[in-house]
Amino acid sequence: MKPKKNFTARLKAKIACEALRENKALQELSAEHGVHPTQINKWRKTITENSAELFERKNGKSKQEEVDVGELQRLVGEQAIQLAWYKKKLGYTN
Repeated sequence: MKPKKNFTARLKAKIACEALRENKALQELSAEHGVHPTQINKWRKTITENSAELFERKNGKSKQEEVDVGELQRLVGEQAIQLAWYKKKLGYTN
């Protein structure tokens, strides 16, 4: 049994983009990179289905990276209050 090959995201994208260009046959790409043609098709499909997300970025940040600053400030405030309470209960003075 052959060990499983792990491909970096960059290499997957490169191979999938080559497949999208259709300059080479799928079998040629498969032999060149040592990847099964079915896997190349899956990577190509992933790129075509998710490519719109690349253009949905706002100010260099994707939607996943956007942070609710108000929520973070609220959490920090709660933790500061809890810390003060614990210090008082434990008799910690500083």
